[in-house]
Amino acid sequence: MNTAASPIRNKRSDRQENVIPFPRQIRRKNAWGIVRLVLVFVCPIVILTMVFRIPLWERKVTALVFEGHHTLSEIHLRDLAGITEDDNLWQLDLAAVRQRILSDPYVKDCSVSTTTNNAVYISITERMPVASVSCNNRIYEIDEEGVVLREVPPLGKFTPPLITSIPGLAPLQPGDRFQHEHFAAALRLWRALSASPVLSRFTISEIAAFSPGSLYTYFDEFPCEVRWSGLQCEEQVKRFETLCAWQRGLPSCSEYIDMRFGSQVAVK
Repeated sequence: MNTAASPIRNKRSDRQENVIPFPRQIRRKNAWGIVRLVLVFVCPIVILTMVFRIPLWERKVTALVFEGHHTLSEIHLRDLAGITEDDNLWQLDLAAVRQRILSDPYVKDCSVSTTTNNAVYISITERMPVASVSCNNRIYEIDEEGVVLREVPPLGKFTPPLITSIPGLAPLQPGDRFQHEHFAAALRLWRALSASPVLSRFTISEIAAFSPGSLYTYFDEFPCEVRWSGLQCEEQVKRFETLCAWQRGLPSCSEYIDMRFGSQVAVK
């Protein structure tokens, strides 16, 4: 009887073909793959750093660029920013730089950013003076929001109009907020006078703001003062223009012209 040997199957190998590795083994294999990939990129950089002494942990400031400033000088802004070419951009506190620049009363807003070529870019929005106030024999320039910008030096030029005679003013300092109804009324009158085709041709040397309803203007070309109310300034200015047209010039007066009585004008 012929017997044929049947192939013996390796049961263990069959089991091994269907073996699924544990998650821990998969993670370990992936971790080694990541490590090898990192070494491929990191090793050349480390070698270049050691050979050429490239400080990868530093980014020196290459330039300091300002934009939007007109009144403030670049030297002054550099001092405020406090940034030098020795500063490291990685360690530079841009928020602190912005706060230092905002400490100047003339700076309304600013933004600080860095560029790809390691420059620091600073954009400035300045405050502009709209009037000057006399306080304790000193003159201060003030912007639209009532911020005191600076004290004008003696005999220095200031931004008109010059508003005087505001009662009870405390000493002012640059950076203070100047909120006063007398100042607001005088500013409304100034704008109405500046918009007048007749009165805008004359020079106002002073607006005395005794109260919001009692504003005295002094023109270089007028022989007398003109009295106004801080309310309905545009209507008073139009009546004054009508008076000048009727008189064919400036009304004759020696002391004052009072525009505060509606359609009636007091002249003395």
